[in-house]
Amino acid sequence: MKVSCKNCNKEFEKTAAEIRKTKNNFCSRSCAAILNNKGRQRNKPVDRKCKKCNSDFTRQGGHQSVSFCQECFPRWGDQSNWLKSLTLQEYQSKDSVKDKHPSWKNAHVRNFCRSWNKDLREMPCQRCGYPHHVELCHIKAIASFPGSVTLGEINSPDNILVLCRNCHWEFDNNMLDIESIPSRNSN
Repeated sequence: MKVSCKNCNKEFEKTAAEIRKTKNNFCSRSCAAILNNKGRQRNKPVDRKCKKCNSDFTRQGGHQSVSFCQECFPRWGDQSNWLKSLTLQEYQSKDSVKDKHPSWKNAHVRNFCRSWNKDLREMPCQRCGYPHHVELCHIKAIASFPGSVTLGEINSPDNILVLCRNCHWEFDNNMLDIESIPSRNSN
């Protein structure tokens, strides 16, 4: 029997048994979903607290993870720039970080380093030239910085060496000194 789709009005064949089963006629699951979901709000308004200015706001639709009010979102821009301006003490006193173990906090700072210096990970090891797996090594250890230093300074490319796993271990265990590692510019 020929019936027309309730959504797109396209004509299609349906057996008598299928017609008895349901009064709704849809040519596809997509058409059924379009018509059945009309008027249903997917992302209901959620009350949030702005991560920048700490004011309350309501997120209307859009992406679930919006964490900034309308005033702060355009000004704040790229999250990494704001994080780079935070001091180590400010970062470690944030609610999400303050109760964590110091080694976890330093690991988090190293994660920022990897994401902010992705271009350095494309280079071979500065010491031996191994190109397949390199790590970013802090020249001055994170734990040795005072709390007043910004995360951007700690993870600055000037404080980073590109080393393979073995050379990194040797540097961290004082088997290599900084003078034995050529600068990145000469590679």
